[in-house]
Amino acid sequence: MLEMEDDWDGEGSPGYVEETWQRAAELLARMAFRAYEQFDAELPVPAILPGPMGSIDLHWKTPGRELLINVARGTDGHITFYGDSGDGAYPREGHFDPSESGIELAAWLILL
Repeated sequence: MLEMEDDWDGEGSPGYVEETWQRAAELLARMAFRAYEQFDAELPVPAILPGPMGSIDLHWKTPGRELLINVARGTDGHITFYGDSGDGAYPREGHFDPSESGIELAAWLILL
């Protein structure tokens, strides 16, 4: 992904920068560590995908849950999320501080 240059999609999208990749990797590592530490559970492996405007998407799809976390481009961009239980009963949507662990989202994803 880091080798994708500006306009990699032919639609003018910016390329990906190391800082965004680091933030996504650090968030994922924190979530996995905290899930194991607090719940003795492994966080499923997400798909790591190119997001819009140089952002990175972390996407989980498990039986009963789907979660998408978008890490905005750069070192101080926002992190947003959307989660759905498939039946519309428990949608989650919002943003969180990049320094947070994301444990609430990990718990929502793995604890049915």
